[in-house]
Amino acid sequence: MEIHIKPTVALIDEKVDITITELLPGEKVKITASMHFPWAVSEKYESFAWFTADSKGQVDLSKQKPTCGTYDYIDSMGLIASLTKVRSEGENIASNLSIDNSIFIDFVCEYKDEKKCVKIERMLKLPIVKRQKITEEFKGELFYSEKSLRKTIILLGGSDGSRSGLSFLAGPLASRGFNVLVVGYFNEDGLPEKLKEIPLEYFEQVFSWIKENPLTYDDKIYIHGTSKGGELALLLSSKYNIISKVVVSAPHAYCFQALNGLMSGANVSSWSYKGKSLPFIPVDNNIFYEHQRHCIERNIPFGFTTTYKKSVEREKRKEEARIKI
Repeated sequence: MEIHIKPTVALIDEKVDITITELLPGEKVKITASMHFPWAVSEKYESFAWFTADSKGQVDLSKQKPTCGTYDYIDSMGLIASLTKVRSEGENIASNLSIDNSIFIDFVCEYKDEKKCVKIERMLKLPIVKRQKITEEFKGELFYSEKSLRKTIILLGGSDGSRSGLSFLAGPLASRGFNVLVVGYFNEDGLPEKLKEIPLEYFEQVFSWIKENPLTYDDKIYIHGTSKGGELALLLSSKYNIISKVVVSAPHAYCFQALNGLMSGANVSSWSYKGKSLPFIPVDNNIFYEHQRHCIERNIPFGFTTTYKKSVEREKRKEEARIKI
């Protein structure tokens, strides 16, 4: 039995190809993957799959479906995608996040009396990536390298107001040659405490900094936002022509009420422009509580999608709140 896994050292966003050769046709082989995050070493994750060797005595995960295991589809990344926590000491994997250390994944192949192991390294950024914190003009951090493509991406997070998790996007993007500027816009020292009437003009300082910085200067800026950051990215793209490309993940097509809205009595928008609260769709927290109770009673996951959809359906002036991009 021979194991072929490539690349063994790569960025986290690269696909891994796994093939097993020198098997007898029709024989079974088991592959187990295991890993932990370097910032939460006590939390162990595993996955496994059984495969049947083809007529050439080979198993190719990009072409074959497991006979059984933690996933049941054809995908060379199936073992990684289906990694599940198997041991825990209660460490919070969302705390102490860092992209400085690689993630190592062990693959163990078992065939008859043979057992072989291959370890692969998944880097969250290349060593060439540098980081620069910005505290004066705005709150942010620039990820860059000397092999820059001279294309700058502004990265915006969501409703938790934290920038730490965004490094997992910034690291790989900067490794690919982009300048990535992670920008905080609330819940930091010197910024609004709540996501409430955040002035879009704040980002004019960001645009000026990019244009004046020799590392990032370009006539065009890209922007990426997630969730409420996606709402913000679309809004900024509708107001400022300097933004030439926009990518959003789990965004809204409308401006919505400030977070902590009805609970705090703040009947205002999440965003403002030229000193005015932008038109918004009110969010009824009672919709969420009702949906949450319904899901808990049935032991199924719950989220905010239903709340936002119903709030949009109820609003008679939603066209005013629509982000026109």
